[in-house]
Amino acid sequence: MEFGEMFRVIRKQKRISLQEIVGEEISYSALATFERGECMLSFENLTTLLRKLNLSLDEFYCLCSSEIIETEYEVFSKKASTYFYTRDLKQLTLLSEQQLEKYKNTNTLFYKCNAIICKVIGSLLDNKSINVSEDDKTFILDYLWNIEVWTKYELSVLNYSLPIIPIASLKNFINEIWKSLPSDFLTDKLHSYKFNLINSILSLMIEENLYKESQPWIDKIKLRLYGSQDFFSMTYLYMLELMLNKQLNPTKKLNEEFDQLKRVLKKMGAENYANHYEIEWNTIITSE
Repeated sequence: MEFGEMFRVIRKQKRISLQEIVGEEISYSALATFERGECMLSFENLTTLLRKLNLSLDEFYCLCSSEIIETEYEVFSKKASTYFYTRDLKQLTLLSEQQLEKYKNTNTLFYKCNAIICKVIGSLLDNKSINVSEDDKTFILDYLWNIEVWTKYELSVLNYSLPIIPIASLKNFINEIWKSLPSDFLTDKLHSYKFNLINSILSLMIEENLYKESQPWIDKIKLRLYGSQDFFSMTYLYMLELMLNKQLNPTKKLNEEFDQLKRVLKKMGAENYANHYEIEWNTIITSE
């Protein structure tokens, strides 16, 4: 996608008008011309405008070339994750309030989404003191339904919001994300992230007993991964199948199958993956 077109898509996606983003550095007509692909902007002007979209120049370039790097959002995400894993509700609440205040001052959706994300993960720690309102849920859903280009930011918002998104909507999001995956998606960080998110949604669907809906997606992924040397993705997919089998055959013992999987991985020289998934197995599946 051309620079101007990508800029226009992301600007509209964030619901920022041309009038709101232009300033002393560039005129309305010049920006409109850039978005139509009829001219280029100077390095300084493009950097300034991207800052208003909460994008670095590197991230913008990488999006246009199907790459991705760390952004301001990931700095926020690391803080939120740290507070979550240390069960620091006070700091998590403070972080949410700070993001909400930035939203009020700038009217940038980025900050409102971040504030809600803090509430979502906080409610997982204590759903009595931290409540995700129906308005918050509606805001996130409305934001995600207007996505045209799935950057890592929007994918992360969806990932963090999984606990509050209806299963029916998640099934639609899987379809939208899947359509944006190229055949060689495992060679690209952004598309690999999309793939991992699809797997997370499938895990939720299986837990919600949506077996018939889950199996076709697992079969599709298997076809995409055929011949792949990506041990991590292949093994996670295999675990999804084991989860599905566990739900469909509750009396069947699956520990032997998982032990066989570990032996195969170690034989292939992927012992780290075997160790990783042993932890995942003990967390996700409870053997009988």
